[in-house]
Amino acid sequence: EQAVDAYESALELEPENATARASLADAWLDYGFPRKAIEELDRARELAPEAPETWIGLGRLALRGGKLDDAEAHFKKALTLRAKDVDAELGLGRVYFARGQRDAELAAYRRAVAADPSNAAAYGELGLSLHNAGRTGDAVAAFQRAVVLDARFAKAHYLLGFAYFKQRQPEEAVASFRQAVAIDPLYADAHYNLGKVLEKLARPAEAAEAYRAAIRAQPDYGDAVLALERVAPQRP
Repeated sequence: EQAVDAYESALELEPENATARASLADAWLDYGFPRKAIEELDRARELAPEAPETWIGLGRLALRGGKLDDAEAHFKKALTLRAKDVDAELGLGRVYFARGQRDAELAAYRRAVAADPSNAAAYGELGLSLHNAGRTGDAVAAFQRAVVLDARFAKAHYLLGFAYFKQRQPEEAVASFRQAVAIDPLYADAHYNLGKVLEKLARPAEAAEAYRAAIRAQPDYGDAVLALERVAPQRP
């Protein structure tokens, strides 16, 4: 709501600001109001049809609605207006992921990183793409870069933990999962996977506490409930 309020306040001062309208559309989309997003994007396109932000917003809206061809066309339109745009390339990467076009997905995320080497989200997406391609070492490097760029990026810490564990570096995985839950105490999956690694390390008391934290964050987390019963069975 704060983002919506901020952009609406900006538009009260500058109602013809197409970039602010595109940003407001993104905020409405994030809050689950696609119709309001459409209204703002239509107005932004009227005001500035050559603004890349408008086409990126339209691409995100189409992607959210599963209209992959439209989303691809919109992101590519944005790139014709501003080459090497990190948000447009990230959008294309997500389109290609949804289609299962793994090579194109990875290429788009590489372009995103090249477009903005300081963008932690771009490194996070690149790392996930590399991880899914079985290139765990390269994924670790990408996730490490992401958390250097943004130390509060909980998901990158979480994914780095996954990659470390796959590389048989359990202590590093524990440290990364702990960092993720320190940033976001309600990150149920991070608590659960921390518990799994601790269980593998034969540290059942710590594993049980991690599983309890996962359940506190998400009471219907069935796998965590079963895991807790396994490491700390209730006695009659």
